[in-house]
Amino acid sequence: MTDGRREETELQDLRRFFHDLATPLSGLGLHLERAARLAARGEDPSEALGVAKRELERAFQLFEKGREELLSRGGETIG
Repeated sequence: MTDGRREETELQDLRRFFHDLATPLSGLGLHLERAARLAARGEDPSEALGVAKRELERAFQLFEKGREELLSRGGETIG
């Protein structure tokens, strides 16, 4: 694979990684906002906070998986 093609592939992989990571982080934000609204109305935010916690855990798992993959490339730089 040529250097240009390899860099293009790595850049696409990095973009996909950030896109995949953004999904649970977006969900986290929405559920935290919902929890705040519920708490402001005096309602129980436990369910929304539980979902937010799961989204955060999912984001950490995806981040670690991506980090391990990048490190397994032997420290090659991207971009």
